This record gives sequence, C-alpha cells and structure tokens, in this order.
Amino acid sequence: MTAGSSSSRSSNRPAQRSAAACRACSSPSGGAAVSSSRVCASHPSATSVALAGLTGQLEKLVAPQIVYPSQIFRDTIQSWTTVEEQLGLTPEVAHVFGASPALSSFAATLARDLKTFDVLSSGFMLTQRERALTASWSEDVLGLGAMTSWRTSLAIESSFASVLKPLAQADRLHSAWADDLLRVTGAQVRLTDWVVSHDAGIGLLGAVSGKPLSLWQDYADSAPVSPDIQWLRTSTAAGSAGLGLLGADLLESDLEDADLVQATVHQVELEVLAASAPARLRAARELYARLGAIDPTVPELLEGAWEDIERDGRAAASKAAHCVVEALDRTLRAAAPDDAVREWHTRAKRSAREFGDRGQVTRPLRVRYLASEIGGTRELVVAQYESLTGLLSPLHGRLEGVKHASTADVTLVRSLLLTAEGFLTLLFLSTGI
Repeated sequence: MTAGSSSSRSSNRPAQRSAAACRACSSPSGGAAVSSSRVCASHPSATSVALAGLTGQLEKLVAPQIVYPSQIFRDTIQSWTTVEEQLGLTPEVAHVFGASPALSSFAATLARDLKTFDVLSSGFMLTQRERALTASWSEDVLGLGAMTSWRTSLAIESSFASVLKPLAQADRLHSAWADDLLRVTGAQVRLTDWVVSHDAGIGLLGAVSGKPLSLWQDYADSAPVSPDIQWLRTSTAAGSAGLGLLGADLLESDLEDADLVQATVHQVELEVLAASAPARLRAARELYARLGAIDPTVPELLEGAWEDIERDGRAAASKAAHCVVEALDRTLRAAAPDDAVREWHTRAKRSAREFGDRGQVTRPLRVRYLASEIGGTRELVVAQYESLTGLLSPLHGRLEGVKHASTADVTLVRSLLLTAEGFLTLLFLSTGI
C-alpha cells in the first residue's frame, strides 16, 4: 500500500464524523468557522473556507517569524481544489465523501504539509498550541480518522510533556510512573504517524479508537501542575487502554496487502504491546487485588488469558478472548448489582431507554453507574468500554471454533486484553480523579 491509498475497509466505512451538526447546513451563507463548526460531506466548499481559516490561524501563531503557512500549505489548498472538482457540490456525493480516493489523496498532502510546518515551527515554542489547533481542525473537517488521531496524539504528548519532564528528578515511584506515561504517549504518536504515512484518511483508523482518544486529549489538557501517584496511574491506564484500542482498530481494518498486514502486526507489537508492558506489569498486582475483592475468579481469568496467548496452543486466541469477555461480564455484574443500578437510575432521573428491550439492566448501564463515581475520566471510561466491546464481541464470535488463529488476530486479542485491563484500572482504581 502506498502513501495516500486506503484499504478496502474505507469502502465499508462512512465518513466518521462527530455527532455535531454541520454549520454549513444551517448557516444562510454556508460558511464555516474553523474553531467551532463542523463541515459535512455535502458541503465540501465549506472546507475551503475552513482550510483558509486554518492557515490564517497558524499564520498568527508564527508571526512575525519567517514561516508562512499559506506557502507551506499551498499544495494542500490546490489538492482540495481537485477534490471539489472531482466530487462536485451536490448532496448525492455525501455518502462517498469520506471514503473517496480524492479525499485520501488530499489527507496525504495535508499530512505532508503539516509535518513540514511541525519541523519549521519547532523552535518557536508553538508546539502545544499548534498541535491542539490542527487536531481540532482535523476532527471538525475530516472526522475521526487517522489524520485526526495523529494530530490528537501529538497534542496529548505536548500537554503531558510540560507536566511530566520535571518528574524525572522526583522520587523513584513518581519518576517511574511518569516514564511509563511518556512511553505510552510517545508510542501513540509513532503508531499514528506510521498509519498516516500509509493512509491519512479513514481506511485504517476510525471513530472506534478516535473518540476515546479525543476524550483523553480533554483529560490531558486539564493535567495538574504537580501530579500525584494516583493521577499518574489513572493517566497511564487511560493511555494504555487507548493505545490498545488504536492497535485493535488498526488490525481490524480490511488489509488486502500481505506485506502491509505483516508490517501492521509488527508496528502494533512494538508500539502497543511492548511500549505498554512496563506500565501494565506495574499496575497488575493492585488491579488484580481489587478485582479479586469484587469477584475472586476475575484475576484468574485475566491471568489465564495472558497465559493462553503466551503458550500459543490450540485455540489460544479464542480462549483468551473468551476470558476477557467473562472477566468483564463477571466484574460488572458483581460491582454493579441490579438493585443498586436501578436505585441510582431512578434517583438520577435517567432515561428509561437505557434499559434493555425487556427492561433488564445492560452492561453499558452498569458501566455508567460505576463511572458516575470517578470524576474527570467518566466520559472517557464509557467511551472506552463502548469501543472495547464493539471490537471484542465480533472478534469473540469469529474466533469460536478456530484452532489456529492468524498472527494478526492473536495480536488483536492481546491489544484488547491490554485495553480491558486499562479500562478496569480506570473504573476501579481512579475514584475521585
């Protein structure tokens, strides 16, 4: 696969945009304000306005320096003109907009120009503002795909860096957790950068990993000046879970090129599994103790999943996936019993639509009940659970009866196992954060 091309997944995946309405649809002038509006597929001309606005805002950041974004992004602007010519301006093109080769080509050009701007502006102390601006712009205009995940990862890394680097001289435990978090954020940047070099559109990464990543950026932006161990542990768990989702989302793309599949598995093993291992092992003892107090069988299930994967015996991937499903189910049922959830639901005056078709307490509702007590990571925990189960459930079904799973599926199970433990750490070890 060459830069700018997309896998077959893009043909099945619509333009994955956030739920906010397109301002171009409701605005009499059809204009779009870069910092707050969202541009839908049926108004590609609004993107021209947004693109001009982005270069203008970057221009203000570097003025009166010698970098001129309007010149750096000249190819990007020309590429968008081509997109407009190929797609036209009619609503009929909306359903193919996000998956079109023209948009993938545009995203690749934009990625190249952004990298140029990153390099040229690196000495101007603009990194955090510039990355946050481009991440927001990318989500507003391009939706939750590889480009947005890359810029969001860079913004997260910048937000954490100023807080974490001073901890290098702190006590051993603080510095160890800070190192773990920096390792996770760095791996996230490298992985998404690699993805963008192959497909900067929505072919390889989408909303299933992009939504939790965007919420983690909100959390990173509110990082305390002097973080304590609890905050560091919570942040690392959130990062590890999100990193696992990135790896799983990438491995679930419909890769058709055998060499790209092999390269993808290698990248996930390196930047997801290896990068997160120190933090996972550091947190495992306390996490397993907490889960054991909720249900004694859960730590055994998680340990068994890792052991099945390591042994790589018959049906190892299927057994491990089943262990993850069981661990989540048993933990949620024990920690959020029906009566407690119903009482909370009534007291909070929540919608009856949150119950199942037969009025039963669902797993997502149990998660919302438990997440109601954990402060700033509440929305992030819910989003991670939704993405985790959205990936895990079909994988579990697909692997049933499979004696020897592919290397990609084994790596996918390991990524989701990492996500599950990160999610459970957030849910049960981050109260009050």
